[in-house]
Amino acid sequence: MKTAAAYIRVSTSDQLEYSPDSQLSCIRDYAKSNGYLLPDQYIFREDDGVSGRGAKKRTEFQRMIAEAQRRPRPFDCILLWKFSRFARSRADSVLYKTLLRRRGIEVISVSEPLGDEKTSILVEAMIEAMDEYYSVNLAEEVRRGMREKIARGEPVAGPPFGYRMAEKRFVPDAEEAAAVRLVFADFLRGASPGEIAEKLNSTGLRTRRGGKWEPRAVRYLLKNPVYCGALRWNPGGPLGRGSPETDTLLTRGCHEPIVPETLWEEAQSRLRPGAVRRRGAPPCTLRGLVFCSGCGSLLIPSSSGSMQCGGYSHGTCQESHSISTRKLEAMVVSLLENDLQTTALRISPHFSGEESEERGLLRLRLRKERLRLSRLREAYLGGAEHLAEYLKERGEIERACHALETDLNRLSGENQNAVASDLILFLRDGAFPPDQKNALLRCLVRKIIFDRAQNRISLYYR
Repeated sequence: MKTAAAYIRVSTSDQLEYSPDSQLSCIRDYAKSNGYLLPDQYIFREDDGVSGRGAKKRTEFQRMIAEAQRRPRPFDCILLWKFSRFARSRADSVLYKTLLRRRGIEVISVSEPLGDEKTSILVEAMIEAMDEYYSVNLAEEVRRGMREKIARGEPVAGPPFGYRMAEKRFVPDAEEAAAVRLVFADFLRGASPGEIAEKLNSTGLRTRRGGKWEPRAVRYLLKNPVYCGALRWNPGGPLGRGSPETDTLLTRGCHEPIVPETLWEEAQSRLRPGAVRRRGAPPCTLRGLVFCSGCGSLLIPSSSGSMQCGGYSHGTCQESHSISTRKLEAMVVSLLENDLQTTALRISPHFSGEESEERGLLRLRLRKERLRLSRLREAYLGGAEHLAEYLKERGEIERACHALETDLNRLSGENQNAVASDLILFLRDGAFPPDQKNALLRCLVRKIIFDRAQNRISLYYR
């Protein structure tokens, strides 16, 4: 009696009736009817969902081929439910069938009998061609559907760290989203991806795959536009950490962003080549804030006490922007002081201190007067107030609101001037570390453009 092997594979697109158990049942019936012995050790069964387009990633297939090359020959044929289970690539099919036939092993489809006529060669070739066409066409249809979904802002992949899937869209996970915000905040304060990875690992937080954080994982997170509300998809395949992004599609998603777009863009600026502080360079008040007016690259502090365009250092910018760090800091502080005196800039409450008791009372009274005005308007519209009485009382309330707003503006102006003065003194005081000054500037200034030709800087506030 001849010995047979069985190869079973199910792809994600197959129907329930073509399950592994159904395939094996058909193969056993064929073996019994045709006088083949089918030992259990020669039943090679792939995990569900393994594609037939490539043979290298099919572990059971490769084990079967290796077993077939043993001497003496372990089995006389390989039984399949369909030829498409063996391969959906004609190149793989021809290669491995030729190898097996040299060993005297035939490949037989129990549902597609070919017979012994010479025309069976043409029929088998047509079946293989149709299987490959089906596979290629299916892949194109899947990509087309995914392209349409991504255009509508719908995700086509699993949720990244910081999100979970709900109702076919990404929804922020409270704990992980907080960690994502912390990563961006730490990075923009000057922490390196390695330092951030150590911090995340120390808290026991793990990546989406359950592994420990590495610098490249942190960098990949910082570069992912999903966190500012966009979706990214590479039609050529999964976008890995080292994959080219030339064919990547980027569209606005329908999910809630975790970080503002301006914050994400600022992180991208720091992620550009040359944006990380060089070894040996001392801490700098302006690190990560000053950009070249020519190419837009960051100015990088050096150990010699100067700053230079990162693009010029790498040969992508034609104009040197070298300048003494101390001179540039003096220019920034001087322009900032002038702007604070002439422009009503809004300074973060974090640096303004807690609100005074007087201002708190004024705000409470103003809120009550505005509520009185709203109720008076409702009473008049409901017919409970005559027009003359309504106009008189409205005028009194509006005058009271105006007086309260004037007092609030006066106090705010006094507080603004005091905070502005303290801020300039802080930046000029050499006793404070540059990293603290840098953190303060980042709360107020979004970026600084340095024009070497004009010896001029431009400040862009938040």
